[in-house]
Amino acid sequence: MFSLFRENIKIAIGSIKTQLLRTILTVLIIAIGITALVGILSSVSFLEDTISSDFSSMGSNTFNLQQYDFTTQRRSNDDFKVNPIISYRNVKGFEKAYSFPGTRTSISFTGTRSAEVKYENKKTDPEVIIIGANEHFITNSGLKLDAGRQLNVFDVKNNNNICVIGSDLKKALLSDVNPIGQTISVRGVKFKVVGTLEEKGATFGNNQDLRVIIPIQSARSIFTLPNINYAISIMVDKKEMLEGAQDDAIITFRNIRGLNPVEENNFGLERS
Repeated sequence: MFSLFRENIKIAIGSIKTQLLRTILTVLIIAIGITALVGILSSVSFLEDTISSDFSSMGSNTFNLQQYDFTTQRRSNDDFKVNPIISYRNVKGFEKAYSFPGTRTSISFTGTRSAEVKYENKKTDPEVIIIGANEHFITNSGLKLDAGRQLNVFDVKNNNNICVIGSDLKKALLSDVNPIGQTISVRGVKFKVVGTLEEKGATFGNNQDLRVIIPIQSARSIFTLPNINYAISIMVDKKEMLEGAQDDAIITFRNIRGLNPVEENNFGLERS
């Protein structure tokens, strides 16, 4: 039996020698195929991680509590349910009560969409958006800084007169100077620029680069209209925890609204 095995080995070696070129090409093709397959799988894995990271930075791991669901539509006066606005008391209560692990809660409101902003002897058209926000707003909104820093917890708690501005506002007022450290004026109140945002562009005709973000209490002292509707945005560190974070947020906000178990939600929840 051993002699038969040895004979088969000799025949195989002889076959390889007589067809050396074909053997080399076959081995080479197999090696190239395996290398290409490993490279493709590695590239796909890297691309998936990159896309997930990019979407996460744009807010895909966030959800919002708001007055209505995005899909709510008016069918008739009888069918349309009027939900109460999300008040300042609501957002502060939620911020204090909501403690789901690995989340950050942003609260904000739009003071006006038609502000005139001044810097020395320059001023803009009355088309600048003023947003009052806490320290998590910029991150949760998927915004990125071009220079400087964003609002921090001390700015918000101490009601500091500082601001972060959009790229178009920087071009309009501060193109010839370093904007960081300069002072602009909003409705007669002076704010020190601590950061500028990267260009974001327009969404549905809304220029997102013409805006000023200031601490929420500073904004509340300037914009005192009744029935201001606030926004709550929650970012989750891990997308696997998103569903649990949403369920906990609904329960928390229902408690804040004082809803009993049989009542429907009088607010909406939307994922970014």
